[in-house]
Amino acid sequence: MKRKSRKAPPKKKEPTKEKREWKPWTLWERGVSKTFAENFLRCRLTTKLSFIDGLVPEGGDRTPLNFGWCFHEIMEEVYKNHDKHPGDAVILKYAQAYEKANNKDVLPSQQDKWQETIGLVYITACEYFRYYPRDFKREWIRTEVESKFKIPYEYPDGELTWLVGVLDAAYKSKRGDIIFDTKTSSRIDEEHVMEMFPLNFQMNMYMHYWKRVYNRMPKGCEMNYVRRTGLKRGQKSLPEYLEHVRNDIRKRCDFYFRRIPYSVTEKSLQLWEERQLHPIMQEIRMWAEGKLPTFANPVGQKIGMFTSRYLPAVAEGDMSDLRKRDEEPFEFRALSKKG
Repeated sequence: MKRKSRKAPPKKKEPTKEKREWKPWTLWERGVSKTFAENFLRCRLTTKLSFIDGLVPEGGDRTPLNFGWCFHEIMEEVYKNHDKHPGDAVILKYAQAYEKANNKDVLPSQQDKWQETIGLVYITACEYFRYYPRDFKREWIRTEVESKFKIPYEYPDGELTWLVGVLDAAYKSKRGDIIFDTKTSSRIDEEHVMEMFPLNFQMNMYMHYWKRVYNRMPKGCEMNYVRRTGLKRGQKSLPEYLEHVRNDIRKRCDFYFRRIPYSVTEKSLQLWEERQLHPIMQEIRMWAEGKLPTFANPVGQKIGMFTSRYLPAVAEGDMSDLRKRDEEPFEFRALSKKG
């Protein structure tokens, strides 16, 4: 008797990573993000190269290698899905999910560094959630954990564009709503953070968004700093190095994890809107309409301790190290289309 052939069950399709192909920035379709505004204020030429021409330094724009992106994704999963420390095994699962989703974007020459970065994020996240058990007792506003927003901005003549961004988190306190923003950095200058807060475009834009959407002012912001380790691996194997870092974090938790609260008022937000937001948006519009020149600003290529990799293009016109973007910058890629 002839045996009937049995077809193998269809393979389950794995969720595909959202990817929106590169499209040149336009003011009316894409709007303005904090990254765009900060780039524009720093140097119009690099803004044009990055957002309009779609050119980025070769080997750059490799977001999976960024410690902060992976840490933010783990934070999102934990704050949305757990009411206590989920355990190291669960955090490892989240780190591995991020690694799997982004591994194809990593160059072969970067694989060793990539594995090290994932390991460091995992170790740091485990100790971070262990250090802040009170976070699990907070009343997080779930819809505002890694919330992607897009709100209209109206010019005096009635023309509309957008303010876009991604809010890390927010929670309710006895005083009211608190905006919670996480930064991963190797250095934390608390005095500088406090002094510069009234000029912080990102945090003030978050408050502007909150007031527009909820029709009330947040009562404050909490800057949540997570320090990337400065310990060098040297000749250690990866497991040995990660254990070395874990021990250092446990000995100096208050060095690795810092939170800076900042109270805000409606008057301070109004001053920021009048003195920064509206003038900056007007200048961006004039530039987008060709009424302002695109000039190179080599001074603007120094960002904190780092030098921009656009410096050769800006200072000397050397474009040899630039390549075409594969997809849109994150703030615009993460949002739905206009409407």
